[in-house]
Amino acid sequence: MRSRVHASWSLGLLAWAPVVWGGSPAGIPGEAIPLVDASRRCSDARFPTLAGSWLIVCNARGLVSEALDLETGARHPLPFSGSTAGVGQSAVYVAGEGGGLARLSPESAELVDDIVVIRTPLLSPPATDGVHIAALDAAHVQAMDATDRSRRLVETSPVGWQPPVLAWPHVAWAARTEDGDADLFWLDADAGTGPTLLAGGPGDQHHVVSSESHLAWVEPGAVVVFEVASGAQRRIPADTGFSAPLSIWGDVVCWEDRAGPDLDVRCSDGLHLARTGHQQWPARWQDRLVFREDNRVWLYTLPEPEPALTPTSP
Repeated sequence: MRSRVHASWSLGLLAWAPVVWGGSPAGIPGEAIPLVDASRRCSDARFPTLAGSWLIVCNARGLVSEALDLETGARHPLPFSGSTAGVGQSAVYVAGEGGGLARLSPESAELVDDIVVIRTPLLSPPATDGVHIAALDAAHVQAMDATDRSRRLVETSPVGWQPPVLAWPHVAWAARTEDGDADLFWLDADAGTGPTLLAGGPGDQHHVVSSESHLAWVEPGAVVVFEVASGAQRRIPADTGFSAPLSIWGDVVCWEDRAGPDLDVRCSDGLHLARTGHQQWPARWQDRLVFREDNRVWLYTLPEPEPALTPTSP
């Protein structure tokens, strides 16, 4: 079996025993372990995925329905279920009647009272940060406070399947241009400015993701990391972006690497997870990487860095 991690880490022996969620966080530094409780197939291929430290998983019907915490080992049923959902840092939102917004804590999945209900059909999952919501219908981007009846509604030509992202008060999304490519646009929902072009050019700029402080997206031949406050950009050469979106935690971004004989996972901090077969759908939180392989969900925990050597006097 080919199992290795490049850069400054090495992958330990594979733990074949599947992990059933219990009273302590799953994860063994330097090893990848299968998560049996997270491996049910979901109606939306984007799930299971992470909402901060929470792994959002599905029930036997393929509906998003439960949250498992990588940090504390907590496990909560969501107070609603849906074929898809918007996720943010410790938050899950399902649009429409019967949906809702839940904020996740070790104690509960707390339902937020009296939120805005989006009744129009959406082209993609919505976005939430636990306080605000953004969504794309066939001809608009919507941005709002979750408990406020007023909303910002702006005409656009959104790319289907790809959700908007929030770095409040900014909302970003992919839209079709006149030449048929996808460009990225964003607006400031508080100031009422925009939309303005965030990233454009030949080919598609798409798969935008947000950690609130940073945005990242895929463009031809590269992954771009964008600091919201300063506007600084970092372009990382990459062959990715065919199906799965990026994953971002802080300013660390991970993606499916398509440059080799099969799919691996690479991250901008140097992690390269390369094993037999395909490693797909990465989702990162701190030192934990969730990915899929052979129709299972796996968790890889980065080993602790080796302590720096202290120089000694001759």
